[in-house]
Amino acid sequence: MKFFVPSLRHINLETFWLYDHCFECLDCPLLETVNFRDSLQVGDVAIGRFARSPHMKQLIMRGCNRVTDDGCLDIAKMTNLKHLELKLGNGITDVGFCSIVRACTNLTVLHLTQVYALTNRGMCKMAKKLQQLTTLYVHDYPHWDDDLVLDMSDLGLHMLEYISISNKKQPRRQFDDPEFNLFPSLKHIHLRKCCILNISNIGKCKYLSNVELQWCTKTTSVEPLSQIAHQLVNLDLTECKNIEPTTLLPVLYNVSDILENLILWKCKVINLEHHLQCENLRILSLGYSFKKMAVNFIDFFGRKMSCTNIVDLDLEGNVNISNESLTIILHKSPSVRKLNLEELQRLRDDIFSHEFLLENLEVLRISKCTNLRNPNICARKLTSIYASYTRIETISFTSSSLEVIDFSGSRYLENLGTIIAENNNVYNLWLQDIEISPDAIDAIRTCSNVEMISFKKSKVVGEADIFQMINCLGNLRKLYLNATTFDQDIVWEQFDQHPKLNAHYYKRTQ
Repeated sequence: MKFFVPSLRHINLETFWLYDHCFECLDCPLLETVNFRDSLQVGDVAIGRFARSPHMKQLIMRGCNRVTDDGCLDIAKMTNLKHLELKLGNGITDVGFCSIVRACTNLTVLHLTQVYALTNRGMCKMAKKLQQLTTLYVHDYPHWDDDLVLDMSDLGLHMLEYISISNKKQPRRQFDDPEFNLFPSLKHIHLRKCCILNISNIGKCKYLSNVELQWCTKTTSVEPLSQIAHQLVNLDLTECKNIEPTTLLPVLYNVSDILENLILWKCKVINLEHHLQCENLRILSLGYSFKKMAVNFIDFFGRKMSCTNIVDLDLEGNVNISNESLTIILHKSPSVRKLNLEELQRLRDDIFSHEFLLENLEVLRISKCTNLRNPNICARKLTSIYASYTRIETISFTSSSLEVIDFSGSRYLENLGTIIAENNNVYNLWLQDIEISPDAIDAIRTCSNVEMISFKKSKVVGEADIFQMINCLGNLRKLYLNATTFDQDIVWEQFDQHPKLNAHYYKRTQ
């Protein structure tokens, strides 16, 4: 039997548990976009079916484990394709990949993950054939080096605006000084866990406005970026912890008012001597940046930097920040909506009782702030609270519209049931590694909108109470329980009767 759907143009089945045979009889002649991201069982058969549509422009198969060289031959039939995302793994080699780049020359976006079986030959063929490519993302390709970058720039990619090279762990091969400046249109560069010894050539990219060097622990100097600092909109140096602070200062002094995001998480930061010209800064991350250094926080935030437009402020792990310093910082940052204060051990309860400091706050992170006991969070717009592994005994909120609640590991908390009952529109509940009281279970039953609950490592009441709770939650999609607490067969039988929570979404943990 054939299912003919003449008007269907878009299919989005992201993270669905589907198999190839589900699409064997589907006929959609006008289909333009297909998204099967993280649908693990979808592969070559489905691709073969969609290859029959002459209008295909976008195919997303990232996270699909069953695509091989045979599927690549069918992708090569989609000659109008402009956007392709693939998980290559070990099933796709140069043979299949080259068949795609030879035929799909209109590609402008190419996203490749787990690039294990390709060689430099396949990468160079891509650079030669895909002359219209503007965005290139390559994850876990072990053969990157300076010579490959040079070869690719010689062969083409002259319209490339965005390049992302990302690895799960630090590769053995390293860049001495990659010549990304040879891509004349490059505007955004993202390098994650790459061994980069020198970035002189990156500092020569005349149109570069976004620089992301994340977990590049071999990089010791970023001074070459001072040449282009005035045109940067985004500077992200997450956990480049070996960068010398004296090489970072020239970059900071040369930024302009167009800088919006400055992320120096786990970078070493020292006192500023001059004022920074970043009046429009919106995201500032200084997590762990001052942990072992004597920095005058009031001088840093109050006199040398404008914080009036910051909406996302991250001060995680800077244990030297006191209540007095934080009061000044928040007073200088009236627009903050997301605030990360995790692991600030010197914080006291009274810092959160000043409503004028938190009037725009929507997301608050105070996990591992072990000095807090009975805070009253005076933030009327608050929607998310993350307070895991604290010693809080009671906590109260002026907001009654919390959507995300996380009290994992906060074992001293006495009024959990009251908090949930007052915020029964909550969507996500993280209640791991604590004792769940009967009044908390009763309160959860009233949360008709809740979609995810995690009881990992928690001591929960018996099966009957849990099943009664689940039956009251029609929108629940994901539930995490301890495997040792409940009978597996009974759980699966009960969950199969739930309209949205089925066996696939049930997670058990040891």
